[in-house]
Amino acid sequence: MKTVGLSGEFTPLAGQGRLGAQYILGFMYNYDEGVQVDPMQAFVWFSLAAGKGEERRVGVASDLQDEIRELMARDQVTEAQYSVGTMYAKGDGTPVEEFRAHTWSVLAEEHGHRTAGMELDRLSGLLSRDQIAEAQHCVGRIYEDAIGVHEDALEAIAWFRKATEDGFANAQYDLGWHDYGHGRSRTSLCLVQSRGERFP
Repeated sequence: MKTVGLSGEFTPLAGQGRLGAQYILGFMYNYDEGVQVDPMQAFVWFSLAAGKGEERRVGVASDLQDEIRELMARDQVTEAQYSVGTMYAKGDGTPVEEFRAHTWSVLAEEHGHRTAGMELDRLSGLLSRDQIAEAQHCVGRIYEDAIGVHEDALEAIAWFRKATEDGFANAQYDLGWHDYGHGRSRTSLCLVQSRGERFP
């Protein structure tokens, strides 16, 4: 089948961090396009694609990521979150980014992944206290904006509070915004990084 050959062509490109290839692989694994449907693989590739690149594809990838999450069992979502963190930690399909690896590992541990805690300990040794506080803030934003997880304002506030206690100023803003009853604040700072990249 031609599409099977295409998945073989796109896998190395996706592994090199090419947005289009990651998006196409996510699509193929989600919609039975020449490969066996695998929601976890689709979630992982869409998560990586949603973390960078052009706005149109990123938005579609993020929406599809949410759609897939709804169809997956909780342990599959947890395993997929851990896989995304591991890929960021090892530079598999993306540049090595301990900050993003830490954030995804927090999510996996929060949802009960059995080895995510060990990875968090390792990553915590590589990040500064400020970076860990920023990662905590991003976990809060992920819960607030429902990026690969269900929206949970209480969980978001708890993470904003942790980041605030560790001195991250933007978390103080978000916490204050919630304290005044405004709920969702603004476009996630975790989505638009200073280098013009997107998160997660």
